[in-house]
Amino acid sequence: MSGGSGFCCYGNEKGRFGADAQILERFACINELPMAASEPLYRWPLARGPDGQPGLSELNR
Repeated sequence: MSGGSGFCCYGNEKGRFGADAQILERFACINELPMAASEPLYRWPLARGPDGQPGLSELNR
């Protein structure tokens, strides 16, 4: 994160699809919370995560 801070985003998304799999309606509710640079669980450049890094399911136990 540049500048020492960023945001944590979470929310819900729901949609309705047609027979041809095209989106007919899409609803999203997204929340952003400010966070300090020390708070993120993942701190590496955009790429594959490091070997041995726990996945989200392991972190949410």
